[in-house]
Amino acid sequence: MSKLLITVGSWEERFKLGYRRIIEEHDISDVLLFSFKEYAKCNKDNLEHTREIKDYKHVTLSFGDPRDSWFKVVEAISEYDHKDIVFDITTSPRDVIWTVLNLIEEQADEIKCIYNKPEEYGKWLSRNPGKPRIVYKLGGELQLGWPTKLLILPGYDAERVKQLIETFEPVETILGCHGGDSHENQERRVTKEKIKSCEPDVRDFEFDAYSKDYGFEKIVSETELLFKGSNVIMASLGPKVTSIPLYVIHKKFLNSSLVYTPSNEFNRYYSKGLGENVTINLKKLLQEIS
Repeated sequence: MSKLLITVGSWEERFKLGYRRIIEEHDISDVLLFSFKEYAKCNKDNLEHTREIKDYKHVTLSFGDPRDSWFKVVEAISEYDHKDIVFDITTSPRDVIWTVLNLIEEQADEIKCIYNKPEEYGKWLSRNPGKPRIVYKLGGELQLGWPTKLLILPGYDAERVKQLIETFEPVETILGCHGGDSHENQERRVTKEKIKSCEPDVRDFEFDAYSKDYGFEKIVSETELLFKGSNVIMASLGPKVTSIPLYVIHKKFLNSSLVYTPSNEFNRYYSKGLGENVTINLKKLLQEIS
């Protein structure tokens, strides 16, 4: 059976190293690669390098034109009918992750989402957040007259969380934070406390984004009452793998929306090298809520 790899190009070292590892380990027959024109110069060397490993169909998107980018993603994926798909989410923006998953969910019998951790992390990833936007076709079935609540899985950037609260003016905000004792998680706790100190009506809980179900059951158990009689806006700002359980929760609760908050500035030296990978079986997670 032919196997399709979908990925998003990046200047990060782990992108090109992870690309090779996925090609070698998963017997990939075809590759669909998206990249963003705003970072064409930064990505140039890595895209040339990966083409030497295995050629790919290249589709250029733009952060400045989400509508046109959405149509390009839809058109590109419609050209493939693979039943076995590997989706490398490592360097993909959340809105692309959710759009791709929504398009391939019914098409494919097997969907593996792969996240490649770096060998080392830098001091900061992104800052200067842009305007939050609901992801096309993933706005849910929101009810007129129901209160708005926010479910945010935050990272290091408190400004992105504050901006979401200011934009949607929720009656309640819940922060689900990836736990653990690592330095990165301690920094996330500092971010959480900064938010709670200046924003009313915020409560929080911790979960393990790298547990067997990637925190899905814990997130649902902590937030299930949130969805009763409320429209819920959901955002993933922490570990990239948290975008997957949020997508599954959106499928479970139709009165929820997935929102993406772009950043206008990235640290090109945020990551170094290639570490272990996390592989998520999307179909298995979806079966658990059916």
